Amino acid sequence: MSKKRFSGKNFVRTGTSSERSAVALEMVAISPACASVVEVGGLIVDHGWVRVFGDGREDPRLEEWNSESRIEVDDSGPAFFIANDVIGGIFLMSRRGSVLYLSPDSLEVEEATEDYASFVEFALEGDLDTFYEGYRFPGWKDAVGRLSTSDSYFSYPPLWAEGGETAFQRERSVVPALELRTFILKAISLADS
Repeated sequence: MSKKRFSGKNFVRTGTSSERSAVALEMVAISPACASVVEVGGLIVDHGWVRVFGDGREDPRLEEWNSESRIEVDDSGPAFFIANDVIGGIFLMSRRGSVLYLSPDSLEVEEATEDYASFVEFALEGDLDTFYEGYRFPGWKDAVGRLSTSDSYFSYPPLWAEGGETAFQRERSVVPALELRTFILKAISLADS
């Protein structure tokens, strides 16, 4: 588990595994641009607000996020989890190569970028303040910098429920990001049934 205090805006993770995981190999076959991030072990973006998964030894890892629950976003098969954010949002890459965002405030999957390379460019150089408008809280940079990269924030009621956004601004709890992902996927499953 990575417990680091980040002092800058973006970080490149090092320490990749000696062999690529099956997930990484599949992703690189769909989008060769994935290789650059997978090779470095991932990216920590915007003071830790966004974590782009790599094939490294530190959390969050591609293999761990893609080993169990997967969701289908189109008829091409299950999408890959490629990144998450501190509010429970999840970035996915479809098997066609487009990048989508599973929004924790609506439980809807929305198009983010046309491909992985554009996603990395957006993460590193895009207007994340506008993308996350309404979710940044006073002192977020320091708080997120102290947060483990394997954790996220959760509030009750959840962001997708009535009053969730207000509750998130008032008080947040730290939870394991993978557990939050499981909770969100279960909520989607219940909403669909």
